Amino acid sequence: MATPDRSAWLLLLALALPAPAVAQWRFAGLDGHMVKTLVRHEGSLYAGTDDGVRFTSLVSPDTTWMSAGLTGREVNGLVIVDPDTLLASTVISGAGADTISIFRTVDGGEAWEPFQNGFGLGFGTNEARALLRSAADRNTIFATAPGKLVAKSTNLGLSWRAVMGDWGYLAPGTHFVSESPAAPSIVWAGGENTAHLPYVEVSRDCGETWTTAYDASSSDNSCYSIACDPADTNLVYVGMEGQIIKTTDGGDTWSTLYLPPGAPYFYGIAVSPTQPTRVFAAGLLHNPEPQPLVIHLSDDQGEHWVTHQEDEITDHHGVLCMLLVEQGGGDRVFLGTWGAGVFEFALGAAAVGAHNPQATLLLQRCTPNPTRGAVCIVCEVLSPSWVQLVIHDVCGRRVESLIDRVLPAGRHESMWSGTGRRGHRVTPGIYYATLRVGRLVASKRIVVGG
Repeated sequence: MATPDRSAWLLLLALALPAPAVAQWRFAGLDGHMVKTLVRHEGSLYAGTDDGVRFTSLVSPDTTWMSAGLTGREVNGLVIVDPDTLLASTVISGAGADTISIFRTVDGGEAWEPFQNGFGLGFGTNEARALLRSAADRNTIFATAPGKLVAKSTNLGLSWRAVMGDWGYLAPGTHFVSESPAAPSIVWAGGENTAHLPYVEVSRDCGETWTTAYDASSSDNSCYSIACDPADTNLVYVGMEGQIIKTTDGGDTWSTLYLPPGAPYFYGIAVSPTQPTRVFAAGLLHNPEPQPLVIHLSDDQGEHWVTHQEDEITDHHGVLCMLLVEQGGGDRVFLGTWGAGVFEFALGAAAVGAHNPQATLLLQRCTPNPTRGAVCIVCEVLSPSWVQLVIHDVCGRRVESLIDRVLPAGRHESMWSGTGRRGHRVTPGIYYATLRVGRLVASKRIVVGG
């Protein structure tokens, strides 16, 4: 009996293997800006930056952002009531007349008015930081401050009262306030106290009363971000300085999941609503010099982790915030950085709409396949669209970018020479041609023989 050659074996293997989760990075705009918060409202993405509020469309690959005002102010937090009504918390010095931190617009950003309304009561806690509009009561807003403090408004910011801590209690600050998506009456808050110790507090009555869920007795550390499981109210992840911790019993006990090299400050963490075992995390290194843009990913509730690095731009300054958007049956992770704008991370077809059957019609064929040389990749564009065609290896690493521009409607061909970005011939094996048109993604295997 004849022995199949290498190409035949590779073809059999390719037919048997599922497509991997292909890691995709995309620069999403605001280059040169620090982005401290990202908020979704319907089909728009809003950013609080070092130069006011900006917004863009979630369904367009365009990297242009429009201004929603507050130009010249550094924005800490955002609440989007509707496209016209926005609240923003901003950085203040506390000196002279610079004591107003909260502003409101009712005309989509054309004009902003001071909207402090008693927040801080004139103490050093006048600066509002994180803002959260409650899903349990849409008239309720939570805000954090430099102290160990959470304030609550039940009338969309017209008045405030401290519900955790006290006005004037100064500390490095409460860095986050977040609700459980499975039970919005459960509210979590955390940060760093006056002794520079990390803490997490939890409320089970929509912020009226609080109990300590995590309070380290000795650790020069801080809690910076939190992610709650979409269905299990007891399963919670907290991003800290240099580590990620988890509770499976609602905060009674905690375990350390992840201690990566470099001890990054985890300013962003999120759980996939479509795949709840998947956890994303990102942050920045203490070193202020330019550093790689890295996302940490676990597919087993934090037991094991892999990292994906964006390698096109080298002058990043780390991640300050993360927003996970479920769209088209998959996850889109947006990262706000310290000085490099916004980036989007996705995992191949699962992340941007592979469940739409229209996607499978876009990438028609790759010939010859298997191949020992060049491959002709044929795709169909239904209407003028921004098209990306990329070659990845089986580990999801980008090998070559073939198309990244607007194409007219119609049939298009692109040749892959079988080489990488530096012109070197790739090693024999399995590769994937991944086509992205808007939110639609399709992939086809390519077997490269020896």
